Amino acid sequence: MNCSAIIVAGGKSQRFGKNKLLQPLLGKPLIYHTLKPFLETPKINEIILVSSLKAEEIFTNSEENPKKNIIFTQGGKERQDSVKAGLKKISPQTEIILIHDGARPLTTQKHIHQCIEKAKQYQSCSIARKITETIKIAKNNLTNETPNRENFWIVETPQGFQTQIIQNAYSQNTSSTNTFTDETSAVEKLGIKTYLIENQSPNPKITYPKDIASIEALLKNENPKT
Repeated sequence: MNCSAIIVAGGKSQRFGKNKLLQPLLGKPLIYHTLKPFLETPKINEIILVSSLKAEEIFTNSEENPKKNIIFTQGGKERQDSVKAGLKKISPQTEIILIHDGARPLTTQKHIHQCIEKAKQYQSCSIARKITETIKIAKNNLTNETPNRENFWIVETPQGFQTQIIQNAYSQNTSSTNTFTDETSAVEKLGIKTYLIENQSPNPKITYPKDIASIEALLKNENPKT
């Protein structure tokens, strides 16, 4: 089965203040750590990096070279525009597509394998974690309701899809009024439910400069010899 990965890294990093994807983590660019598990997973046949970054920027000062080709394409104004750009580069043989945030450098090969398997079974899937805190619904800072937190999840990436499903989702939802913050939202417009894969390991998305230190600490725990 042919599987492709689209790494969405075309954002402007406005909240970070500069291009966060080139920020050093343990001496290597952030995006290097994001790509690494996809490069090392045999089931991933190709990687499409939606970004202005080039290979020499990603692997600067690294003794390692990519084990498979990285296809580059420019991103768009919104996330969904970048995903569309990545979908256009997918090879015709691709049966499963994984889509992942470029700013999540703690993804593992286990996440990737889980998404491939569940996408085959359920058409649409996502790594996610259950909410453990108490949730309140409020208006003007006054609470109205305390919903059952068992029904609430925080969706992460990677997210996996059967190729035809995600392509249909984006071809049928082209209106500028349809803005999606993740790909499962687009698929849900087709009436397809997404299988959530419970994740109990850290998988944060870097948003602010203060996030770098905590991510480095987590990476050191995963790679004690680094």
